[in-house]
Amino acid sequence: MLLEQRARLDAVLAAVEETERLATAGEPSLEAVARLIAVMQTELKPVWLEAYLTPDEQATVREIAARAYSPEQLGQLAKQPFAEESFHGYRRFRAELARLVAEGADPTGPEAVAVARQLTAINERRMQGDPAIAAGMKRAWAEMSALPADKRPPLYALSAEEQAFIRAACIAMYRG
Repeated sequence: MLLEQRARLDAVLAAVEETERLATAGEPSLEAVARLIAVMQTELKPVWLEAYLTPDEQATVREIAARAYSPEQLGQLAKQPFAEESFHGYRRFRAELARLVAEGADPTGPEAVAVARQLTAINERRMQGDPAIAAGMKRAWAEMSALPADKRPPLYALSAEEQAFIRAACIAMYRG
């Protein structure tokens, strides 16, 4: 793990040094700046996430995040100390949602409402009351949902049944 982190830092430093060298020489390069941004975004990606997403899925998530959030917001999200915990909470939410849908549970019942509360808590913690991050989350989810099924990372793909179920459960939660 330490060697991987060292390699990431070395890549960031190399990109920074190359960009500085070209700028000092009066040869600014858009490719060098683009490479620096790409390396920095890769560095912001948590290492633990690699266990759950393929390299292509990681690239898709990074590209969507880069369009949905400002660089400052990406940095803020990456620095959240509970990001991994939230991710694991989301995986538990997905497993419980899949179970309830498979069992044909009532989307307005107490178990469904509990799952809706779980998702709401995960999202609220991630947003931390920041409307710009909330807007970025909406943009990211809209873009992720618009991807063709074969391009959407399974971790973030809700079936039509799951979407309808959680929508009904959230309505029940807010009415209840």
